[in-house]
Formats: sequence, structure tokens, C-alpha cells
Amino acid sequence: MAGHGGLVVLGGTMGAYDAGHYPWLLPTQRLIAEAVVQETPFLGLCLGHQLAAVALGGSVTLRPQGPSRGLVPMTGTEQLADDPLFRGMPRQGPTVAFNADVVDTLPRGAVVLGRDPFGHPHLVRYAPRAWGAQFHPEVTSAMFAAWARMKAVSEAEAEEAAAMITEVSTALPRIDTLWQTTMRSFFRQVRGPGHEHGGHGDRGET
Repeated sequence: MAGHGGLVVLGGTMGAYDAGHYPWLLPTQRLIAEAVVQETPFLGLCLGHQLAAVALGGSVTLRPQGPSRGLVPMTGTEQLADDPLFRGMPRQGPTVAFNADVVDTLPRGAVVLGRDPFGHPHLVRYAPRAWGAQFHPEVTSAMFAAWARMKAVSEAEAEEAAAMITEVSTALPRIDTLWQTTMRSFFRQVRGPGHEHGGHGDRGET
């Protein structure tokens, strides 16, 4: 992380334990751990969130209820109001998810800031300057449409995908408004005092 002001790790079609097929997953986990130790601002989204959990001593498993795709409501915990990054978020709000895995064991010291309807960690503070989200605040309508259509192999699935695409597209303006303030707060942390500069990647699926 030398010379860098922050780290953002996004999603992908692979899972957190798929290093045998994607060798870059292990160095990415080491990079996340390094950022946390150095208190370099970190944000993991979907797969990035899962990689952070594993890198810091937690674990990930297949979501018992099956893949989570489309609009997923999040309920904030009491700790949400005290979080330096997310305290401006409402206790209830929509998110866009596209994942088959979830974090099932949190690393020591991690704080759950929000949960999905089944109680899975949906938003987590892993360390004072490190956060993970099981959802996709960065998604656009076109991106989600591509993901949904990619998974639709039957006529029934295509109809379901079309309905999801419409639902997500309708909700995105509100989601974008909610997240703009939070993302500005994160990148202010990335710049930090005297800095001018600002991942890669579900079975956390995209």
C-alpha cells in the first residue's frame, strides 16, 4: 500500500476461496490485511467484502437461501448511527445485491452495521477505517441488466430478470442519492491530510 491513499476492492464471478483458479485472490487478501494494519482507508464491495472477512480471520459460505439478486432491503443496527462513514444512512433502505455467498463468521472486532432480511451481515466495519458491503452501491442500470440477463437461461428466468431490471432501475435514483454522501466521506478519508490522491475483482457475483 506504500504510496497509495486507499483501497477499494470490487466484485467478480469468483468466490473468496477460488484462489486455485484465480491466483490473484490471495495477494488481494494480503493487500486488504496490510491496508487494515496500516489504517489505510479500505472499502470492499460484494466479493471485496467477502475477501476482507477471510483475510482478517472470518469465513464465507454459500447463502443458505440461495443466490440474492435484485433489490434487497437493509436494516441498520444500533451501531450504524455511530459509524464515522455510514451514520448518515437511514436505518431502513434499499440496496442492490447480486451474490451467492455470504459472510457467516465475522473476524474478531468486526461490527455489523446493517443486515439483510435473513440476518446476514450486509454492511460491516472491519476496523476503524475499513468497511465491507455485501451489496453494490456502484451499480448502474446497464450493469445490473447485463448481470441479470447473463444468469437467465430459460424463458421463465428471462421474464424474472426483466422484472428485476425494471425494479432496480426504478430504485437506483434513490439509492444513488443515499450513497453519494457516503462515498464522498470515504474519499475524503482517502485523500487525508496533505494527500491529493484517491481492487479488483461474488460467488459474490459481479
